[in-house]
Amino acid sequence: MTNALTIIPVKIKGEILLMLDEFKKKMKKLVIVDDKSLSTAVDIVKGVKEKFKELEDRRKELVKPLNDDVAIINTEFKNFTNQLTEIEKDLKIGIGNYNQKKEQERVEEQRKLDLAKQKEQEKLDKQFEKQKQKLKDKGVNTSVLVAPTVDDDAFKAKDTGKTFTTNSGASVTNKKVWTFRVVDLAKVPREFLVLDEKKVRDAIKADVRFVDGLEIFQDTITSIK
Repeated sequence: MTNALTIIPVKIKGEILLMLDEFKKKMKKLVIVDDKSLSTAVDIVKGVKEKFKELEDRRKELVKPLNDDVAIINTEFKNFTNQLTEIEKDLKIGIGNYNQKKEQERVEEQRKLDLAKQKEQEKLDKQFEKQKQKLKDKGVNTSVLVAPTVDDDAFKAKDTGKTFTTNSGASVTNKKVWTFRVVDLAKVPREFLVLDEKKVRDAIKADVRFVDGLEIFQDTITSIK
């Protein structure tokens, strides 16, 4: 397996490790207590930044040929995977439309079954009341009689199923989820809104100094060149 030791030339790696060791030794010895030691620290940081740039330049020299090849490969495979993604997207739309059609058919079937159930229950109620009245006329106590009810299972539309499995073992699962879309942003409560920090910083760069609800102030950032 390829690793950094086999890619980075031994001589370059040795020089880098020696340079790092020298900076670490200087840092350990240094304690900032006056302007002289501060000046030394600043000089060391400047040297670190210069070496950092040198390392970046060397790194780019080593990785550029590799990155060029990687970029070509990534572009080719991105084109392939994009086409697969489009195929999957189109098929999922078709599957979704079919499942939606099946669900609409199930809802319509259930509506019809609910009406049939209601009619059947009304029929049973009439028969029960008629029989109950006959018993009353004969002097029978009907208070203990229980009115019959239709069998709910007999009036349920066939479930379209949450999961469909093919002969190959592939499966598609359907589930209902709650989601949203914006219809009127002005009416959305504040707790659901996010501050656009980039826009604020751009405004500050454009010399904006007062924004309601924000404190715009100067901060100190240490920069060494």
